[in-house]
Amino acid sequence: MAVMVTGETFDREVGASSVPVVVELFATWCGDCRRVTPVLDHLAAEFVASVKFVQVNADEWAELAERSGVSSTPTLFVVDGGQQVATVVGAQPEAVLRGSFEQATGRVDGARSELAWVPVDACTLSTAEQPTRLAELDDLFASLRGLR
Repeated sequence: MAVMVTGETFDREVGASSVPVVVELFATWCGDCRRVTPVLDHLAAEFVASVKFVQVNADEWAELAERSGVSSTPTLFVVDGGQQVATVVGAQPEAVLRGSFEQATGRVDGARSELAWVPVDACTLSTAEQPTRLAELDDLFASLRGLR
């Protein structure tokens, strides 16, 4: 089961963890984030004995997303010994997501997955830009309604 972390708990839960940590940054409005949730929940349960899985709401904790260099959701990264050692961006297939957990446990040598060619499906809307983009869409749809 994933642990929700905040700006106040991130360093304690992730940076100071005695076990490798898989961190997911997500947004509640992100369809791809919702699409990978069941897979990540399954993997978190499978790897519970050897990997800590935490989630960060990128909208609520934008400074954590920025500090981590995250500009798309979903983004997963592996932290081991306080260092970020791997990153997966987008709603990737289960095999790619599993690779993150396997890398965290040391079951793989860091080689690129055979599925690394898979196109990334990610919401690339910056959380800071979301209100501006929504206003632009509202204006667009309002102008389109006037065309009828």
